[in-house]
Amino acid sequence: MAEAERIKLMIAIPTLDYIHYAFVESLTKLSKNLNDLKIEHDICFKPSTLIYLGRDWLAKRAREGNYTHVLWLDADMVFNPSIFETLWSDNFDMVCGLFRSRHNNKRAYALFSSLYPAVRYEALESNPELLEDIFTVEGCGFGCVLTTVELLERVLDNNNNTCFMPTRNFGEDLAFCERVRNLGVDIYCDPAVEVGHIGQAIIKANNSIEFI
Repeated sequence: MAEAERIKLMIAIPTLDYIHYAFVESLTKLSKNLNDLKIEHDICFKPSTLIYLGRDWLAKRAREGNYTHVLWLDADMVFNPSIFETLWSDNFDMVCGLFRSRHNNKRAYALFSSLYPAVRYEALESNPELLEDIFTVEGCGFGCVLTTVELLERVLDNNNNTCFMPTRNFGEDLAFCERVRNLGVDIYCDPAVEVGHIGQAIIKANNSIEFI
């Protein structure tokens, strides 16, 4: 990464009250990889009973701390230690990895092909050509997203100093995506960045699975 010296990365992790050990293991390996690449970075946790307030606090801290990028991670994800360098090399203001929702029995991706109405991608495997390259989405979950701080500043300045406050239509993640889209900025997904979502399930006697 020839331009690593100009990167100052915040790894932003909003939390409630629990962090899975598998996430900590992934985070430790990510930080070691960033150190090996000589990329300046800080790991910033923000506990809050309202996730959107934690995300807004992190966005403002990123601006005040003169960071260049924010890697948003949820504390229930597992990932490859190379996720940052892959997403950074895509060179977009906002790009996410590929992961599924854990609250959907159809195992839909946490990606949206439309915001009005909100429509999830449910079977990208039926369009394998889409998974061969980076593609645009209308919205995404925030389990693994890289944004520039310049984009966060634009969203804050154009939305009464908030990035993530929920709206009548959307929770904090899609509310942010809507604000980004209103600025004329595209959102991308890099399917090479595969992220696992830690969840719980009940395996029944008939071998069916009920997600909880």
